[in-house]
Amino acid sequence: MAWNGIDKKGNVTSNRVYPTCTQILENQTALAQCGFSTGKYIEKLVVFVFLETKKEISDLNPELFAYFFEENYHNSKLVKFATLETQKSTKPQNSVMIT
Repeated sequence: MAWNGIDKKGNVTSNRVYPTCTQILENQTALAQCGFSTGKYIEKLVVFVFLETKKEISDLNPELFAYFFEENYHNSKLVKFATLETQKSTKPQNSVMIT
């Protein structure tokens, strides 16, 4: 969250914190353990959901949000942050029922 300008109290600032090489590697390892090949889309989703939730819960902070996000996460929420090709491939195909 800090990498995107969200401080420990949950305030959105223009002060982005840039990660160290060690933090980047740790992040990549954690994402890989969860089945993600890259954090590109999950990072966008986390920030988007945080900002949306912050509108409803004004005193929301990243630590509290982590519990909320973990309980409510679903892969389908990632679709809008993926490439157009991925978005098209995840749309359910119209099934034709032959009688």
